[in-house]
Amino acid sequence: MEISKKIFKKNINCLNGINPQLAVELKKQDQNKIDFEIVSGHSHTIRISGLQLSSRHNPQLEAELQASYMIDSDLIVLYGVGLGCLPEKLLERRSLSKLRVKILNLSLFSLILSVRDQTSWLCDERVTISLACSDLDIEAPYFVNFPDLLLADEWTQNIKNILYSNNCDNFSKKQFKKNDHIFLDRIQENYSYLEKDKGVEFLVGTASTEHAVVVGAGPSLESTIIKLGGNYAQNKRPVIIAVGTASKMLVRAGIIPDYVVIIDKDVSSSHPLVANFSKMQQTTLIYSPFVQTELIESWEGDRYVTYWDSPLFDQIKQIFPKGSLFSGGSVIHTAIDLARNLGCINITLYGVDFAYRGNQTHAGNKNGPLTNYENIIVPDDSRRWVKDGYGNKVSTHDSFIGYLVELESYVKRYPEIRFSNASKMGAFIQGCNYVEENL
Repeated sequence: MEISKKIFKKNINCLNGINPQLAVELKKQDQNKIDFEIVSGHSHTIRISGLQLSSRHNPQLEAELQASYMIDSDLIVLYGVGLGCLPEKLLERRSLSKLRVKILNLSLFSLILSVRDQTSWLCDERVTISLACSDLDIEAPYFVNFPDLLLADEWTQNIKNILYSNNCDNFSKKQFKKNDHIFLDRIQENYSYLEKDKGVEFLVGTASTEHAVVVGAGPSLESTIIKLGGNYAQNKRPVIIAVGTASKMLVRAGIIPDYVVIIDKDVSSSHPLVANFSKMQQTTLIYSPFVQTELIESWEGDRYVTYWDSPLFDQIKQIFPKGSLFSGGSVIHTAIDLARNLGCINITLYGVDFAYRGNQTHAGNKNGPLTNYENIIVPDDSRRWVKDGYGNKVSTHDSFIGYLVELESYVKRYPEIRFSNASKMGAFIQGCNYVEENL
C-alpha cells in the first residue's frame, strides 16, 4: 500500500461523474503533507495521529461487522469512509437505493483515493458524495466512522460536534435509568416540597418585559459583569435569570437576580459559587426534584418546581403534576427556556461559554476543581476545541460541546426569539448575535 498517482487518477475519473466540483478540490490536495504511516498485519491500513482508519488484519470483515449494526433501509448516510471497505459492503444490499457519503476531511479523503481503488463504490449510481462541512445539520439514518470523525478538519467542526454529541448523548441516557435509586431516593426526600410548591406553569407569560438576561457561570462573566451592571441600573431593566453557580458573582456586584435556577443534585447552599440565600430574599428559585433537600429548606424566597423530559420523572409527574422546562444536559438550557416561558422574546446570554478560559471552567472560581470537575482534562491536554467569537480555537471538553449543540438546536426551534451573546470570549453559538459593542 502506497500513494499512487495512477490509482488517484482512476478514482478521480470516477468521481467526476458524481461530483465534479469535489473532484476539482481533491486535485488541489497534497497527500504528501499528511503525516501518516502504513500499518501492516494480515492486511494493511493507514494510521494518522495514532488512529487507524480500519483493521490492519481484515478490514473487509470489520466492514461486515459495522454494516450489521445498520438497519435495512433504502437510504443510508455514511459519515467518513474509513479505508473504503464499508461503502462497498453496504452496496451489496439490494434494498439500498441511496448511499449518501459525507466527507469529514478533504485531505484525508484525497489520501484514501491515492492508496486504494475505490471505483467499485464511487461508480455505483446509488452513491452521492459531498463535503459534510457544507451542511447545517446531520442527516439520518446515518453511520459514523469514528476515526474519520476524530480526524475531521476544522471546517467540519460543527457537524463533528453534532455527531460526537449524539453519540455521547446516547451513552449518557443509559446512565439515567428509570429505576436509578440515587435519583429516586432524592425525589422521595423532596416529596413534601414537591407537593406544596407550585410548578413553573404558573409563571408562563408573567414577565413584565420582553427582554431577559440569562446568566451562566462561564469565565467570560468576569469581564462582562460590568456591562450587566449597566443593564441592571436601567429604569426598565430586563428580567435577570441566573444559574445557581453564577449567583455569588452577581450578588457581589450588586446585581440581585429575579430568578435563580438550580437543577443539579450536587449543588448545595454551601457551594463556593452560590450566593448566601439571605442576599436573595426577593429572588425566586426554580428547582428540580433532584436538588438537595437542605437547599430547598434554606431558600428564603418563592420557589417553583420544574420537571423536564426524563423517564426518572414519569412517576412523580403522576403524583404531583407540574410543568416542565427544557434541559439538554445543562442548567443553562433550563434557565433559557424559563426566559422563553416567561414570555421574553429578546434573550441575552452572559457567561455562556462552553469552553475553558485559561484554566477556568467557571467564573469566580480560584480554588481548584469544583464538584464533578475533579477529573476533567486540563486545557493544555484537551484535544477538543471550539471556535470563539473571534474565530480562534479555544479548549473545551465533550460535555461542553454537547451542551453547545443542544443550545444551537434549541435556538433553531424558536426563530421568533432574538438570541444574543454578550461576549465573544466563549464558544461561537450559531443563531446568536453579538451585542458587545452595544452594551
